[in-house]
Amino acid sequence: MTLDEFNMANENAKEIAQAILETNAAAVKLPTFYSWDIDMWIGTVEGQFRIHRITSDQSKFDHVMAALDQNALKRVADLIKNPPEVNKYGTLKKALTRQCGKSKEEKIDTILRHPGLGDMRPSDLMSDFLALHDGHDCLILKRIFISHMPPPVAAGLAKSAATSLRDLGEEADVLWLAQKSSHPKPSVFNASSDPEIDAARMRQNRRDRPDLCYYHNAYGKKARNCKQPCSWKPNPPNQPNQGNLPTGRQ
Repeated sequence: MTLDEFNMANENAKEIAQAILETNAAAVKLPTFYSWDIDMWIGTVEGQFRIHRITSDQSKFDHVMAALDQNALKRVADLIKNPPEVNKYGTLKKALTRQCGKSKEEKIDTILRHPGLGDMRPSDLMSDFLALHDGHDCLILKRIFISHMPPPVAAGLAKSAATSLRDLGEEADVLWLAQKSSHPKPSVFNASSDPEIDAARMRQNRRDRPDLCYYHNAYGKKARNCKQPCSWKPNPPNQPNQGNLPTGRQ
C-alpha cells in the first residue's frame, strides 16, 4: 500500500467514525427533566450517553441543554449563554445540582411532612422515602415508615427481621394486602323489583328488626303497606299514615 492509499484509507475511516458518532448522537433520547431527584435524572442521562457512546463534552452539554425545561433553563441561563471553554458538561451538571436539586435539609423536611400511605402500596411509600434519603438505610427512616402504616401492619413490622428498608417495604406489602383481604369493603346495595329480596339485602347492611316486615323496617311509622308476619303496632286514630317515606324524612 502506497502512502497516498494509506492516507486515503485513514481519512475514510475518520469519516466513517464521525458518521457513527453523529448517528449515535441523533439517536439519544434523554428523559424528561425532573427536579424532584436531580441526581437520579443525571444518572439516567449519563446512562444514555454510555449506551450511545457519547463522549464529546460539547455533545453532552448540548443534549442536556436541549432536555431542560423552562424553569431549569432560567436557573442556569448565565452558563448557557457563556459556557466555559472546557468541561462544559461537568460545569452544567454541577450548576443543575446546585440550582435545581433539593438540599439534604429539604429532603428530610419532605420525609417528615409526607402525607402518608394514601392509595399507595407500602413499598411505593418506601421507594419515595429511599429516593429522598439517597437510598441509604436508616433506623429513623424505618420508624417514620412504620408510623405511616395501619396498626396491624405496624405491629407486624415491629417484629420484622428484614435486613434492609427495601425488604421491609416488601414485607409491609404482604401484611397490608392480608389486612385488606380480611376487611373487605361492604357491598353496594342495589334495589330489585322484589321487596323480599330487598329486605334480605338490607338486613345484611344494617341492623333491622327481624320481627318487622320490609315496609316497617324501611319506612317506620310512615309505611303505607304492611306484610305479615309483622309486629308493628298501628298508629293511633289521630295520627294517620302519610305514605311510604323513608324513616326520618319529613
